[in-house]
Amino acid sequence: MYLINVCKDYFSKPIETIGPVVEIEEVISIVKGLYQKHKQKDFTGSIEIQSDESEIEFLYVDDVSIKEVDKVLKHIKMKLQLKKWEKAEDYPVIDIEKRKSAYSEFPCYIWAPNKTYEEHVDIKNIFGDNWAFDKKEDRGNYPRITKLFSILKGFLEIDGPNKVPPAPLIKIKEMYFLSEGNHRLYMSKLLKKKTLYAEVCEYDYDSFLSHANLITVGESYRIVYNNSVHMVTEEEAATFKKLKENN
Repeated sequence: MYLINVCKDYFSKPIETIGPVVEIEEVISIVKGLYQKHKQKDFTGSIEIQSDESEIEFLYVDDVSIKEVDKVLKHIKMKLQLKKWEKAEDYPVIDIEKRKSAYSEFPCYIWAPNKTYEEHVDIKNIFGDNWAFDKKEDRGNYPRITKLFSILKGFLEIDGPNKVPPAPLIKIKEMYFLSEGNHRLYMSKLLKKKTLYAEVCEYDYDSFLSHANLITVGESYRIVYNNSVHMVTEEEAATFKKLKENN
């Protein structure tokens, strides 16, 4: 539950208190109404949101313009929600059906010719084999709330232009794979962003398939490419064979 206090300054007692309020959506609605009321009066104090754990989020009325208030409130709302998930150990599970490994889908892709560039990638086309695609019980200690806070602030440009670096993605054919930058992807989904700004390393797997061959050595499998030999599993060999036949 939350208490909402209006204070003239940091050390003063509240001149107005509302609550307790249970739902975060209602908290933000009340804070926005208080901001609009006191902004019109040239009020220079703050609106405080206090949780059961005595943690406080501040909205300094004089420092936030009417133009920026929705962005600031969005930041506060998501911080409150992240803290709630962290306390309950109940972060949302997102896109577990997209848990795929680039190497399993495209064996030995790292030997294919590649090029790197930056672009905004449609999030629905991103796959991965990391915690951002895992079930709750498989995540370990992830996500890290401090990293989510930092990325949230960057995405919403709370302290100025976005300084969140592009996430490294691998592109093979029309699929994108992420192994690093998990917090950036996860926060993008929580904010319902449609794209992720990424540094894309695109592999020409069709060229690789044209010049690579699969051989067997006893009961093991090898992919031969450019005079180099790479051992693969039976499953990877079957995947490679199917991809080469369809190339």
